[in-house]
Amino acid sequence: MQKFPVPNSPLEVADAKPQTRNPKPETLSLRELGRAVRTRQWAKNALIFAGFIFAGRLREPLLTIQTEGARVLLAFVCFCALSAATYLINDWNDIERDRLHPKKRERPLASGRMSVRAALILIVMALGVALVSGGVALRLEPRAWGFAV
Repeated sequence: MQKFPVPNSPLEVADAKPQTRNPKPETLSLRELGRAVRTRQWAKNALIFAGFIFAGRLREPLLTIQTEGARVLLAFVCFCALSAATYLINDWNDIERDRLHPKKRERPLASGRMSVRAALILIVMALGVALVSGGVALRLEPRAWGFAV
C-alpha cells in the first residue's frame, strides 16, 4: 500500500512521489536482530532457574549440581529459541497488519529492515537450536522425555 504526501500547493502535486519501503533491506544489526526475536521477553524464561535454585539441591555433590545446572541452562536456551521462532512466525504472519499499526510498523520485519528470507532463515536456525538443546537435555536426563516432546 503506497502513501502519498498531502500537497500544499499545485506545484507540489507534480513533484509528489509515493513513499515506498526500502526494497532492499539493509544489513541487519545485532540490535535489530534482538528486536526481531524480542530478547527482552526472554526474562520470563529465566523463571526456570527458580526451580533449580529453590529445590534445595544446591548442597548436593558438585557433579550433580553441574549436571542439573546444565540441564536447566539447556532448557532455558530451548525456551528462548522456541519463543524467538514463535515471535518471528507471528511477525511474518501479521506483516501487513503490523505495517498499518503505529508502533508495530517499526518492527524489523514490518518496516522492511529485515527481509522475509532472513526471517525464514532465523526461524529455521532458532528451531534447530531448540531441537538440539532439547535433545542434549534429554541425553543428560532420559526421564525428562516430556520436556523434549
